[in-house]
Amino acid sequence: MSERALATNAPLVDFESHALWGRGMSIDTTPRDDDQYHRVMDGQRIEYLAHDFLGDVRHAWVVFEFLTADLGQVVHPEEIPAGTMVRLPSRRRLEMDVLSKVVE
Repeated sequence: MSERALATNAPLVDFESHALWGRGMSIDTTPRDDDQYHRVMDGQRIEYLAHDFLGDVRHAWVVFEFLTADLGQVVHPEEIPAGTMVRLPSRRRLEMDVLSKVVE
């Protein structure tokens, strides 16, 4: 992630036109022992979590799916309340169980 992108505070992912957004693709969000947990800090956005924990801002949709599953409701991707505990898949689970099932 470039320092310029971080400094502008502009969204790094266009959620309206994201390639996988809104396709209704179902992924397994069942809790597992290798899941990662993070308490959201004020101003943290979904794409930053994707970058920091999953290695790529383009995996923001995975963060969104896990967050929605855990909260039981849809949260706007840019408005995650500070203090929210976010559960994320491990990178291994992401590669083996999630991305391997994505068909372009």
